[in-house]
Amino acid sequence: MVPFKTISIKAYITEDAIVVFRTATETTYSEIRGKIYEKFANQEGISLRPDFPLAYLAPAPLRRSTTSSVYSGIAKGHTRSVGSAPPESSLFLIQSKEAWDELVRDSDGKLTLRVFE
Repeated sequence: MVPFKTISIKAYITEDAIVVFRTATETTYSEIRGKIYEKFANQEGISLRPDFPLAYLAPAPLRRSTTSSVYSGIAKGHTRSVGSAPPESSLFLIQSKEAWDELVRDSDGKLTLRVFE
């Protein structure tokens, strides 16, 4: 896989509360959480709690290939469905810096994240 220098992040709470930004692939998990927190506060007027849960929305083709360690490390039995997401998509909670790093490394340069209030 060709490494990307930047990655596009689309983070949403609902269909009406979405933020999109680009960032360097080296941006840490903590920094990503900070950017999401700030973007929702500044652009959408939504104050997230500091420990807001964050999940990766895996598209159908990736979901079927769950043998990758990124999915086993993120999912750990916490797969959830999203009311507004297509039924062929799955959510995987991101619970560690290591899971985030692997997710970015294995991505195609774009990530869709679900933010829980």
